[in-house]
Amino acid sequence: MQPIVEPRARSGFGHRLALTAIIGASVLSVAVVVLLSIYVDRISDMATGLRRVDGLADYDGRPTPVQVAENPAVNFLIFVDSGDQLQAAVIANLSGSRRDLTLVALPADLVAGPSGQTLANAYASGPLPATQLVEQLTGARMDHQAQLELDGFGAVVDGLDGLAIADRRLTGATAASYLTEASSSPQRSQRAAELIRQTMIQAEADGGVLNLPRFDRVISALGGCLTIDSGLSNDAIEGILVESRVHLDDVGLWPVLGSRTAEGTVADPQGLAALRAGLASDALATARQLGVGGLTRSGTAVRTQATDKSVSLPASSPTATLVTSDATEAPMPAVTTGPTDESLSPSDGGEDAPSPSVTQTSR
Repeated sequence: MQPIVEPRARSGFGHRLALTAIIGASVLSVAVVVLLSIYVDRISDMATGLRRVDGLADYDGRPTPVQVAENPAVNFLIFVDSGDQLQAAVIANLSGSRRDLTLVALPADLVAGPSGQTLANAYASGPLPATQLVEQLTGARMDHQAQLELDGFGAVVDGLDGLAIADRRLTGATAASYLTEASSSPQRSQRAAELIRQTMIQAEADGGVLNLPRFDRVISALGGCLTIDSGLSNDAIEGILVESRVHLDDVGLWPVLGSRTAEGTVADPQGLAALRAGLASDALATARQLGVGGLTRSGTAVRTQATDKSVSLPASSPTATLVTSDATEAPMPAVTTGPTDESLSPSDGGEDAPSPSVTQTSR
């Protein structure tokens, strides 16, 4: 009979290391699941109490959803208003990969219809006519609509202990004036998009969702100034939150620029074509913005690309002027430079300023 030989014991250090790794991973996993549950449940509770309105019904010729990746891209159209007056509109384009978020800034006076109707004119009749106008302008389906009341938004800013934008520290009391004091409608729309972007970045800072008291203040404040469409269900919100892989520091800003006419802002045709193509291919985050516009990413860097074609103006607009990304007005130039990969750092502190110098950056 062979003697029973006990297996050799693992070294004390190796055994403790393995056990610590297993326990640590388990605790971390549980913590992430619990945290995610709290985060999603709290937002779901807030969404349940939000004011809701009917979404845009289908109509003949309405754009269809774009699906290139596993999921379809999602477009949220956010109307920023003060009372019943539209200040700006922002399309939040979430890619099908759920890794890219781009904020498209639409001026309130953007001429979006063949009859010369502007977004503000359409919005005066209600958000749904304005939504349909945006769909016709961009060729993209607006999956959901939201209304953000500027006056109530101050409570969100205060809940975040303020926002830092363009070398300014904004409080709830000054956030609205930062938007309304803009010198042009295109600049106002860019400031609206920047407020939304910086709000998301600040919400993630200083502990983010781990800072539960602040998180609760912000969520409660949003409930007081946000209206969403009835199609944006709690399940849809939770699904997007769980799937999202967006790094907020990389959220892009795409300003819709153009010429100022008596009717309003007429979008630069090349820039508008690039926007439509980016939305249609679910590649807006990496698309080149053509013409006089620029794509802002990573803080305040503005990516600009020009074409070798000159920008043509409608014949009915002989006195139109170019509205640039920092609201500087100048006679409409002929754009003759080839595509570049340069970036500008605009000064958007509320005063018109000359275009800043060009610096080379890499994305």
